[in-house]
Amino acid sequence: MRFHCILCTRDCVDIILESLESKAAWADFVYVYDTGSTDGTWEIVQEFAKKKDARIVPFKREEVLFREGVRAYVFNAFRDNMEDGDWIVKSDEDEFYHVSPREFVSNHLKAHETAVWTQLYDFRLTCEEAQRQSDPECVARERKIPLINRRRYYLPITYSEHRLCRYRKHMKWYPSDSFPTNAGFVARARIPVRHYPHRDVEQLKHRVRLRQALLKVLPAGTYPHWRCETWEDFLVPANLPELRFWPLAWRSLTGILVFDAFAKMVETRSAVGVASLCRADLRQNAPALCFQLHPGVIARASQGGVVLKHQLGLGG
Repeated sequence: MRFHCILCTRDCVDIILESLESKAAWADFVYVYDTGSTDGTWEIVQEFAKKKDARIVPFKREEVLFREGVRAYVFNAFRDNMEDGDWIVKSDEDEFYHVSPREFVSNHLKAHETAVWTQLYDFRLTCEEAQRQSDPECVARERKIPLINRRRYYLPITYSEHRLCRYRKHMKWYPSDSFPTNAGFVARARIPVRHYPHRDVEQLKHRVRLRQALLKVLPAGTYPHWRCETWEDFLVPANLPELRFWPLAWRSLTGILVFDAFAKMVETRSAVGVASLCRADLRQNAPALCFQLHPGVIARASQGGVVLKHQLGLGG
């Protein structure tokens, strides 16, 4: 069982190295298709493949209009390298699997489940963070920090997208489609993916310029979520009610699946519920988790902050 990652990228010099390293940790092959980078992204991909990891396969760089079916082109170029039982994984450079596809397939699927959809967590740039980044040196300093530490505010996405499927030699993936036809039996479990479309001010400005240029030549109505008046339309206030804060203590799938229930308990001030959930599902990480989720979460969660502290073993 091998994992074949199809990675499409364009103008992501700020993140491509971290993305390649992340995907090389679980993939047997990462087929990279650059759809027209001009910022050095493609050169980094080539150097990484040549000097660091032969599992990275630079397919080609060519200026093309992005559409969902471009991955079918890559799939059909490399399908002779695939065998029945291998797994195909879709990914972009700004997506990071919080649980690796290899681990997810091995530990969280039933034998008959052969296609996997996502639970996406969309990390956003806040107005306050953007204001701090008015100094270009601030952006340069931040880019040296791993993304999981750099961008922490996110929105849980309520829709799901297909990402993995088990390969069959007679499988068809047509250029008009975003995923193979009859990809397989969809798994009940969803694989958690951290998505970082807005990483800093400079990257966001460039992303908007590029997408606005593409929208001028794409059919009307294409990608409505790309449309905006200015890049600032994509900023979010840190006090947005639905915005959440990613706690670094959560490294496991259990933590991800528990997250929404935990947040709801905090919002409804169920101190005992929060304590019970943390103790049962997150064990030794619970104290750190509580403090990292929101400063002052103990006080906010309680009619009984003392009860919560006691149940978490924090004293008081």
